[in-house]
Amino acid sequence: MIFLFCKKSLIFCCFSLLIGSFLTVRAESAQIIDPKPSPTTISLDGAWKSVLRSAEKRQLTALNIKETSSLWFETAKNYYRIQWHKEALEKAEETKKHFDQAVAKAESSYDDDDENVTQFIITKLKLGLAKMKDEIAEHKSGLDQAKVELGALMDKDFFDPLVKVENPLKAASFSYQSWEVFLEKNPNFLSEEKNLAQNDGSNLFGDLKLEFIVRSRQAFIRVLEARKKMKTARKVSKSLRALMAMESSNYDLGLGNPVDLFDSFLAHARHINVSLESIYNFNIAVAEWRKVTGRLP
Repeated sequence: MIFLFCKKSLIFCCFSLLIGSFLTVRAESAQIIDPKPSPTTISLDGAWKSVLRSAEKRQLTALNIKETSSLWFETAKNYYRIQWHKEALEKAEETKKHFDQAVAKAESSYDDDDENVTQFIITKLKLGLAKMKDEIAEHKSGLDQAKVELGALMDKDFFDPLVKVENPLKAASFSYQSWEVFLEKNPNFLSEEKNLAQNDGSNLFGDLKLEFIVRSRQAFIRVLEARKKMKTARKVSKSLRALMAMESSNYDLGLGNPVDLFDSFLAHARHINVSLESIYNFNIAVAEWRKVTGRLP
C-alpha cells in the first residue's frame, strides 16, 4: 500500500511539473508572439544626434559651422513646436469639453424655462465652443507640420504612436541675467574664431567682429525679453485657472452666471495658449542665440 501511494504521488508530481512547464512555455511563447512594445521617448539631444546621423547618410558630413548651427536650429525649432502644439492641443480639447458641458446645461435650462438662461447666452457659449474647435484644428495642423519636418530631418516617423518627444514643454536652460555677466563668465567669447565664422556675409558695419558683437547681443536681448514675457504669462495663467475653477463650481451649484462662466472659460483657454506659446517663444529665442553664436548644446 505504501509503495502504491508513493508511486501515485510520484506520478502526480511529474504530471504537475509537466503541466506547469507547458503553461510556462505557452506564456513565454505568447510574449514572443504578441509583444507589447513601449513608446520611445526622444530628448532634444537625442533628436540632434539622430539628425546628424541622418545627415551623414545623405552625405552632408561636410557641413561648416554656420550650416551646422542652422541645422541644429531647425531641429530644436521643430522639436519645440511638437511639444508646444501637443500640449496646447490637449489643453484646448479639455477646455472644449467644458464648453460642451456648458452648452448642454444651458440648453437644458432654457428648455426648462429657466429665466436666467437666454438664447443670447446659449449663442455666446456656442461661439466659444466654435472658437475652441478652430484652435484645436490650428494646433493639430501645426503639430502635424512639425512632425513631418523633424521626421524628415531624423529619418523617423513621428506619426507612429510609439515615437514621442519629451513631455511637457519646459523652458530651455539659460541662466544669464545680463550681457555684462555673460561676458564676464565667458571672457574669450568675442575672440573665438568659430564665433566669427558664424557671420552671414552681410558685414553691415565693415567689420566682422563688430557685426558678430551686434548680432549676438541683439539675440541675447531677445532672450531676456522672451523670458520676461514667459514669467508674466505664467502668473496670469495661474490666476485665470483659479477663476475658471471657481466660476465652474458656482455654475454647477446653480449660483453662477452663464456669461461669467463663458468669459472665464474663454480667458483661461486664451491665456493657457499664451503661456505655452511664451515658453515656446523663449526656447526659440535661446535656440536663435545659440545659432547666431555657434554655442550649440
